[in-house]
Amino acid sequence: MTPPITTAHTREIGSYFQDNYRQGEPIEVPSHVTDWIAWKNRKLQNLGFYDEYNMRFGKHKKTEDEPPRIHLRGAGDFSDDILSDGHLEFKVWLQHKVEEVSAGNCSPRFLAKQGRESERNDAMDKWHKLSRKLKEEFENHFLTSKNISNTRFRVPRHLMLLRKIIGQVEPDFDSINQPYIMGKGLDFHLDQFGDLFGSDGYSIVEKICRETIKTLIAESRSSFPSSRELFQFWEVEAGCKQLRELAVQKGVAILEGDEGPDLTKKLVEAEVEPPEEWKKWVNISLPGMTFISQLSGRIATILNDSRTKAISFVDKKGSYVLEEKCGLGDSEFDEKKSYEELKNRGFGSSNLSLDIPPEEITNQNAISLTYNILNMLLENGSLRQEYMTRKEFLEHFLDGDDSLEKSRGSKRYPHKLIFSESFKLKIGKSGYDEFKAGNEHPIYRWLRGEQIRWMYSPPAPHRSNKLNERGGLLSERNRKVIGGSHDAYESFEPPTPRCKLSSEIIQSLNTLQKTQWEINLDFVSAFFDIELEAGKHLDIGGWDEKDAVIKVFKPKGKFSDVFTPIDTQSRENRTLVLEWARRIIEHNANVFWHSWICDFRGRMSPRCSKLSPHGDDLDRALIRFKEWKPIGDEGIFWFRVHVHNMMEGIDSPLLNRAAEKKQTFKARTKWVQKNLVGLRELARNPIENRVELRLDRYRSGKSEAFQRLACLIELNRLHDAYEESGEDWSKVKSGQPVYLDASCNGYQHLSAMFRDRDLAMKVNVINDDTETEVKPNDLYEIVTMNADQDDTQSFLRELLNTPEEVKTALERTYSRETAKLPTMTRVYGSTDISKCLHGRNGRGKPRYGEPIPKTDAQREADEKLKEKIPQGAQDAYLDFVEERGTYAAFKSFAKKDGWKNSENKAQKWVKILRDDHFLPLWNEGSGLQKAILEHDDRISKRFKDEWQNQPILTKLVADSYESAIGVSTSKAYDTLESALGLISKSCDGLHPGVSWELPDGFIVNNYYIKQHQADKSRGKMPCWRGSAYSALVPDWYKKEKTSKCIFNRVKELYSTSKLLDDELSDAIKGKLYSSLVRQILNKVDPEQTDGEADEIRRVLFHSDYTLLLYAEKEKGRLNKKKLKTGLAPNFVHSLDAFHMRSSINSLTDEIESLSFWAVHDAFGTHACDVPKMKEIVTTSFYDLHDSRDFRYWLDMMAERFGIDFSVDPIGMKGDQPLHLSDYWPIDDGTAPLDLSEALDSTYLIC
Repeated sequence: MTPPITTAHTREIGSYFQDNYRQGEPIEVPSHVTDWIAWKNRKLQNLGFYDEYNMRFGKHKKTEDEPPRIHLRGAGDFSDDILSDGHLEFKVWLQHKVEEVSAGNCSPRFLAKQGRESERNDAMDKWHKLSRKLKEEFENHFLTSKNISNTRFRVPRHLMLLRKIIGQVEPDFDSINQPYIMGKGLDFHLDQFGDLFGSDGYSIVEKICRETIKTLIAESRSSFPSSRELFQFWEVEAGCKQLRELAVQKGVAILEGDEGPDLTKKLVEAEVEPPEEWKKWVNISLPGMTFISQLSGRIATILNDSRTKAISFVDKKGSYVLEEKCGLGDSEFDEKKSYEELKNRGFGSSNLSLDIPPEEITNQNAISLTYNILNMLLENGSLRQEYMTRKEFLEHFLDGDDSLEKSRGSKRYPHKLIFSESFKLKIGKSGYDEFKAGNEHPIYRWLRGEQIRWMYSPPAPHRSNKLNERGGLLSERNRKVIGGSHDAYESFEPPTPRCKLSSEIIQSLNTLQKTQWEINLDFVSAFFDIELEAGKHLDIGGWDEKDAVIKVFKPKGKFSDVFTPIDTQSRENRTLVLEWARRIIEHNANVFWHSWICDFRGRMSPRCSKLSPHGDDLDRALIRFKEWKPIGDEGIFWFRVHVHNMMEGIDSPLLNRAAEKKQTFKARTKWVQKNLVGLRELARNPIENRVELRLDRYRSGKSEAFQRLACLIELNRLHDAYEESGEDWSKVKSGQPVYLDASCNGYQHLSAMFRDRDLAMKVNVINDDTETEVKPNDLYEIVTMNADQDDTQSFLRELLNTPEEVKTALERTYSRETAKLPTMTRVYGSTDISKCLHGRNGRGKPRYGEPIPKTDAQREADEKLKEKIPQGAQDAYLDFVEERGTYAAFKSFAKKDGWKNSENKAQKWVKILRDDHFLPLWNEGSGLQKAILEHDDRISKRFKDEWQNQPILTKLVADSYESAIGVSTSKAYDTLESALGLISKSCDGLHPGVSWELPDGFIVNNYYIKQHQADKSRGKMPCWRGSAYSALVPDWYKKEKTSKCIFNRVKELYSTSKLLDDELSDAIKGKLYSSLVRQILNKVDPEQTDGEADEIRRVLFHSDYTLLLYAEKEKGRLNKKKLKTGLAPNFVHSLDAFHMRSSINSLTDEIESLSFWAVHDAFGTHACDVPKMKEIVTTSFYDLHDSRDFRYWLDMMAERFGIDFSVDPIGMKGDQPLHLSDYWPIDDGTAPLDLSEALDSTYLIC
């Protein structure tokens, strides 16, 4: 355990924020620093905190006695006058430590235990204890004398040798108690070696064990059983009696003959909540393939780093002299021979070609070591194994978006690894009650939160040179400049990069990295109760009185509903974000930075979206610029515009009327002025007005409720300051970001490229000259107005009771909100409007109701399709339905029919042969669910009760919107897709795919590869049964290592056993499977004392896991389909990315000390700098498109493929070819849009 610090130090730490937070003042950062670690080391050596080896020495060695939080923050040996502004030495030291912990190179307990740190230290102490326990099991499993003496098994000898070489040169906690490392017959203790390695030393074995525990916890997810799972559990646990009683109690109609499955089905349909006492457990699990993939990568890093270090100590530095033997007694082996193996062939055994580099062999053996560690955890009962459910698969791999799921045919979902009850007991606080109350062990929060995140210190600058040196995080190995899977694309020989960076994007990334952020203290104190240590509480606005460490932030009582998500993972994320906010305030006096990267299209984003402009509503509300600037008269104008934008659609008795969309900027600011009294009242009493502010309950999907409150609080604070200043806005400062979104940004770029005047006006590229007053246009409302509502109206008249209800339903259905997502996603390639209307959150799959009989028309159509289904298949399906046959027998006909994916074919036949079908209903967060079902009235009730009508309305609305989007946008995206389609068809997919160069020299390669699974030899995927170390399995299993081998062994041992009952005696003579083998073993060895049965049990845990790999040859990994479908949207994204970075770079020259809020097509800065921002954004847009129309970009992309758009057709109409001029009539050189008009645009961003 980390010792606590002294009372005097506690007071200093608790008051650090109070003494050092300077409201509105940024930290002064040296502009010349490119290597912050070197800067920090040099500074700390000069101070006498570090020795020449950059190690703490003297009295500063022990954290608990001389905490860095004291001495490096001006309250100890080093006063403020010799430390840099804002105590940058501490900030860089702290950030470096955080990164070293994340890499596994440093103890996470580098801060003395104090106050709220106790929770984090509890987590770190538990991690340490679990790792030490696993280390014992690891050594007993792998590093036995028998294994070490096995000359064919190199893994244990290589581990021991690495531990010895490194441990002698750089002693660690582990090595000092290993006699074969430090000397025979000696007894060492930790306190003797504190001067050597402080508290950061871990041996290679302990590093592997620590990463194993970290991977298990960090990649796991916690979930409660669903109502269906609980009902099914109680079917088995207590029969049907309790289910019947529950159904009667809840008024669910049941029949006398209903069995367990019938009762479960009816209870689920009636949405009955299981009693609280039935909820007995929580599932903690992670996918097996994720565990192997993540841990093997971390182990590969440990092994390669250790191998490199050992070679350096032996061959280069001479720090270690090889001996004849390594080990003691029966565990001795030839040290020099093992070293040569390790040096020349890499870690572990290998049958690979001699041409394979030792680093690659080490990587392969890292996978096999990981696989065998997993087998050990399964064998010792820490984990158990099951197949994932579909829901779990979606949550783990597709972020819950079922629209991304591909058909799996008959394949099962991957294995998941479930924490056993014994493992959860070792962790502690892992039960249902703890997770339900949010009191689970903090190790879950802390290790799951150990990710790339915001920074305590300024990021290292990215550098523009031939190597495009990466910046961002302080440690070089952690840095990135291009995100996503770009590293994989560059890992091949030759590399196949997806982009070439420009100096301009490096400049813009560095500008964003220089922005200093702080936690919005005013929002925090208004929304949360702030509990300090010793039972104190901080009053609203009482930050000046903060003299103790913050213990916890808790939402004020009546805000708990809006703050608390339903699902466990979202709750954990919110808890983590609040803890991060607390640490920023406590450790850093409320300042932090973000490391920024770009993708292959040039779009920029922070590496950590939390507490950034790219985060969710809470993240955005919690942050503001560290530097506050005088707001001035212009600034308050734009801040009022921001308030109006946040308040649109909000009704309250305190307001004259709700803020409306499509208002001029002047009208928006006037609305705020007229409603100032009411707005300030909302800010001062948000709890009483929580319903109007939409802070009354949690809402899934996009929301601005927290940002709205933060904005109102700032408005109230600004006016208080204005009154105190003598009503002079130039004396009032603000750090609240004000941001403006581009108006349908994708269509803006299309309108400029196509020189389409009508579309340009609709999306505010040019002002609407048809209006007497220049107002912003709204493309989403235009789409709504252009939608033909006649068929929908006729349908609603038949369904609803009154003309008023029909009118209301139409207004809700054809609204800006409903039209927005279909219109917006179309410009990025989507054509599935129904998904927006009925899919989960507008992007997933619909909800499906109970099956209903097919209509006569559907039956008639299916009868024709039945003729193509073999009669045998039809007979087999009938046998299956009437329980005379099996589904497998029916599916076999699909195989005979020549289909590679027989499951897909069988499912298509089932839809034809069934007498009923399933209807797609409105899922949570879908357009029509929000438009219709969220209201509590007769319209909503009718569609809920008569849910069969939901898909009818979906179809009617989707058809009308599809036509309306085309009309409203001049089918601009269709033209783009058609022309680019010819280019993609001409491309063979090989690198660089389809390329184009932006004006700053940034080159985009629209190039895609895809992963396959294992090759035939499985040589690059050593995580299948055959990868089990032969030294660790029984002799009878070594040769084949297959399930067949296990089943044969069972038959050999137990086929004549008299301990088996008649049923198992008959079963063992037939085809065996794993669950049957377990039944047999439980029967013949119920006490689990038989050695032969135990051998079978252990290898029965071994399974095959699939890792996603790339083919060695480029043609084998190409994804031509994605190249084609991604070309148009990626091109549009590259334009908005260039527009963003060119705007930022220009603003850097125009605005002193620029702080910037960038989210793809949202531009934000200080309120006083908005006028200049608007000017630059408009000018940059014009500069991008002025000399570059659509034909310019087409010719650039098409040049490699010899396409001439003047003569080559890009489509067909019947048998007639269509050319570019048929889609884009102005290709003859006439231009109805004079793009210079865009320079006068008022609402390009609005």
